[in-house]
Amino acid sequence: MSKSVRSTPLRRIAAWCAALAVAFSPVVGLSGAVAAPAHARTAPAADFTAQVRSIEHATGRVELAGTGPTGGSVAIAVDGADTVWTEVRDGVWSAGLRVGPGPRVVHVTSQVTGETVDLPVEVLGLLPPTWVPTIDPFTRTITLEGSGVSRPARYVVTDDGEPVADVVAEAGAPWRAVLRDRAPGRHDIVVERVFDGTVNGIGRDSYELSGAAEVGTASASRETRRTTLAGRAPVGTTLRFADASGPVLGADGEPLVATTSTDTTWRAELPFPETVRFHRITVTTFDDGTPIGTTDALVTVPIAITGSVEELADGSVRLSGTGEPGGVVALETASGTPVDGADGRPITAAIGRGWELVVPRATLPGDVVVARQRVQGVEQGALRLVLPRLPVRPAPEHGDGPGAGPGVSTGNHRAAPQVTAGRITAVPTGRLAYTGDDPSVSLGVAGVLLAAGLGGLAGARALGRRGAHRG
Repeated sequence: MSKSVRSTPLRRIAAWCAALAVAFSPVVGLSGAVAAPAHARTAPAADFTAQVRSIEHATGRVELAGTGPTGGSVAIAVDGADTVWTEVRDGVWSAGLRVGPGPRVVHVTSQVTGETVDLPVEVLGLLPPTWVPTIDPFTRTITLEGSGVSRPARYVVTDDGEPVADVVAEAGAPWRAVLRDRAPGRHDIVVERVFDGTVNGIGRDSYELSGAAEVGTASASRETRRTTLAGRAPVGTTLRFADASGPVLGADGEPLVATTSTDTTWRAELPFPETVRFHRITVTTFDDGTPIGTTDALVTVPIAITGSVEELADGSVRLSGTGEPGGVVALETASGTPVDGADGRPITAAIGRGWELVVPRATLPGDVVVARQRVQGVEQGALRLVLPRLPVRPAPEHGDGPGAGPGVSTGNHRAAPQVTAGRITAVPTGRLAYTGDDPSVSLGVAGVLLAAGLGGLAGARALGRRGAHRG
C-alpha cells in the first residue's frame, strides 16, 4: 500500500473546502426527510469527493461514499480504529467502518490524487423510541405521543405490519401520530425512528381496542314507567338489549335497537320492570351485524311508595308508609302545590325503614293530600291519601281551635307490607264512604237515645202496676 501523496497548496485548499461542504451537507442530517444513499454527483473521474451516507448509532456503523479516479484506492482512517481500504470502480466508491461513541473525525484519502477529506461524525447513545398511548375505542383511534431526539427524524408507524402513519419531527421536538379507524381487537404497533440515513431505534407495543359499549346512565322511573340507559359506543355501531327474560322488545314487538351517533353517544328507553328490584340488562354492540362486545348494566328499581292515614285523638293526622330508602316524601295538594308547614317550608319526610308525618288536620287542605316520593331529586311515584273531614267548630279565640295542636313531626316506623303503587292511588281510611264522618259518633248518640227510651218504658210500666194495686 502506498503512502498518501501530499497535495499542492491549491489542492489542499480545495480539499478542505470539499470537507467543509460534506460536513455540513444535508445528507448527514435530515431536512424534512431521511437522507438517501448518496453518490456525490456525476463528476469527471479525476475528481475526488467523500461524504457520510448514514450513521447507525446503535452499532456505531458509519457508511461513506464518494467519487474518485477509477482504479484508484481510498484509505479511510479514524482515531481508535484500523484503516479501511476500498477501490474506486466506475468513478465511485463506498465503504463502512465502526466508530466509537461521541464526536469523531473520519479522514478519507485518495491514493491517486493525494487529497484528504476530513468528515466530522458523532455517534449518539440512544434508547429505542418510547411514547404515551391514548386508546379511544369509541372514536376508534390510537394516539401515540413521544419525545424527539437531537436530530430531525421521521417516525414510521405500522399496525400489524401495515404502514399507518409517517410523521416528521424537528430536532428536539416531540412527535405525535394518530391512528384512525382501528377495528376492535388486538393491535401490534411498531415505530421506527429514522434519521442520519437509516433506522435508528425501533419501539414495539400492543393494545386491545374494545368494542363494548359504555353505560353511563342506568335508571328506572316509576313516574314515566320507563328504564333509561345511555352512554358511549364505537362510532357506526348499533346496540341491542337483553335481560333474564330474553331480548328486550320495542313497541313494535321487534328487538329494541339503539344507534350510536357521530359523537359516540347513545340512548335507549326500555320497558319498566314490574316485578324485580335489581334489573340486569346486557348491552351488545354490533358492527355491520357482527357482535364485537358486551356490557352489563345493573338498574336499581325504586321501591313503590305506600301510605296510610290515621286520625289521632288530638285531631292531628298521622301519615305513614314505606318507600325507597334514602328517598324523600313531600306533601302536595291535589293540584300539585306543595303543602307548607307552620314554618313556611314544604312538609317532607326522609325515608328510612319507612316514613311518617304527624300533621294538624287544619294544615292539610281539602279532602285529599298527595304524598310524592323523590329519589335523588327525581320523582318516583305518588299516592293520593283520603283525609278525615275537617270538624265544624266555633271561630277560634286567642289562638285556640283547629291548627293550634302540635306541629309537624317526622319519624320512622316498622315497614308496612309493600304494594305496587306506581300510579297515584287512593288509600281508604276507615271513614264513611259518602259523608266521610266517623261512624262511632252516630252510633254513640243512637245508643244514648235507645237507653233513654228503654228506661222510660220501664218507668211507665211500674207506674201502671202501682195504680192497679190501689184500685
